[in-house]
Amino acid sequence: MKTSNDFCAPTTTHHRRENVARIPWCGPGLTLGSMLRPVLALCTLTALTFGCHAGEPVGEPADLDSARAGWHSVELVMDEIGVDVQWGSSSVTVDDNGSFAMATGTMPCPEGGILKLVTDTQVTDYISAAYLELEFDGCGADGVVIDGHLETATEVTDTKSSSSIAGHLSFSGDAHGTCEIDIETIVTDDSASSHASVCGFGYDALFG
Repeated sequence: MKTSNDFCAPTTTHHRRENVARIPWCGPGLTLGSMLRPVLALCTLTALTFGCHAGEPVGEPADLDSARAGWHSVELVMDEIGVDVQWGSSSVTVDDNGSFAMATGTMPCPEGGILKLVTDTQVTDYISAAYLELEFDGCGADGVVIDGHLETATEVTDTKSSSSIAGHLSFSGDAHGTCEIDIETIVTDDSASSHASVCGFGYDALFG
């Protein structure tokens, strides 16, 4: 198990990910930054459970005020993704099965600390998918310090779009407590289902 100071860097050789979590989401009030807004608008952001993360934060759960303040700060950090990221190792594979790419990077947070990223994308005849793991390490924004991890992914096929945001965070500073994120949506040709929980609170409580 990795510690909060470790991060799983992908290998330079692409490997197909088989255990894709089809736990998607779309809904009001939550963004993943300007680079991901078009995906969110189409409800096509989906989640993959990666092989390493910082583990669940330990402590008292965040109350409603801290949940609002903490998630707002998370969104502020997300909005900077793609602007100041310093990309490190990467790999690209194109073959008869499709195209596959992986990359790791780090980004300074607005008020100190860093955000670590792992991206993994694949495009084949059957699926378009994008995976993103975020590791918050003393990441400060708008008076809140964020630690922990989030995992997101996008999976789109001819018959279904699925998306999710999942993980565990802890807040300090102007927000306090631990926060489990569980947001999901599945959209097919004839149905749609969704669920959202941020620190145990739903849409109405957080954004109503």
